[in-house]
Amino acid sequence: MMREQGIQHVSPQLLGDVDLVRAFGFASLTLLLWEHLITLPDEIQLIWPSRWTSVKVLFLISRYGNLVVQAVIVAEQTGAVFHPTPSFCFAFVLFRALYQWLAFSVIHVLILIRAWAIRQRSRNATITLITIFVLYTFCSVAFEIVNMLSSSYQAEITDGMCTRILPSPSWVIWIVGLMLEVAVLVLNLTSLHGQFPSQYKPLSPFVQALYRDSILFFVGVLAGTFFNLSSWVIYNARPRNYMSDLISTAVVSIAGQRLSLSMRKMNLRMTELTASQMSKIIDQQINAIPGLRGGGLVMEDESTLDVENTPRLPSETEICEPSGSNIPDV
Repeated sequence: MMREQGIQHVSPQLLGDVDLVRAFGFASLTLLLWEHLITLPDEIQLIWPSRWTSVKVLFLISRYGNLVVQAVIVAEQTGAVFHPTPSFCFAFVLFRALYQWLAFSVIHVLILIRAWAIRQRSRNATITLITIFVLYTFCSVAFEIVNMLSSSYQAEITDGMCTRILPSPSWVIWIVGLMLEVAVLVLNLTSLHGQFPSQYKPLSPFVQALYRDSILFFVGVLAGTFFNLSSWVIYNARPRNYMSDLISTAVVSIAGQRLSLSMRKMNLRMTELTASQMSKIIDQQINAIPGLRGGGLVMEDESTLDVENTPRLPSETEICEPSGSNIPDV
């Protein structure tokens, strides 16, 4: 069972650990604030006017929820705001564990929804992706419960900051997340290959962006996962095991937010391109009618019209073809 421990003598090594954790916390919050400021115009243009969808809700939860929660955690880490007690640290350590799991889960759900959309919302894809996430959730919660029930899991106060001592096998929880990330990356890439085969024509910019974003997103999540895993393995009994949680959560959240903004921006560009193409084709049809050439409206006999050489309106499939986008908005 998790044990509450009071204030103990703090060694210089532990003080150094706490200072490092605080530095990473400030860096994480600064990164989130900076990202928020530089992408706020895109958010206002692309996210706010859009209809309410699951992706929009997840985007806003990740964007503003992370800012608020990390600000609270950074304030607690200073040791000058909450004046923690052993019972407070007991609850706060649990709160931080729950927050980190939820933050990563929101990003994982965002990836799963994207994979589901790429697969055209098929029933098999729905069952597969729900099964993957349920297994991930069950394994993560089970490992977290085992960790909390372990006698070596402790909440402590170190230099005014709540810290923890992790049981040795606690890092296994990150292997579960890593397996999910690899599985979803494979699903994304195979879905893209199935929806947009490239053996007959070059990939459109939209599809190239999908491949690029899938790989970059995976690299960001992978980096955050390995940072957490290594911190938990190497520093399980020192405050440094908190070194990775805020900064890795910030990086993963920013990657997810950038992905959403990029997708919205690409969809907007493709919509504008399609409208522009349609306008040009209609103009070509009008100009091809002999009676309208030269700017004068002259009615002619239908037999004089060169129907075969008059440009036709393309089908919906042909209009969408240049964009390479068959992905529904979710």
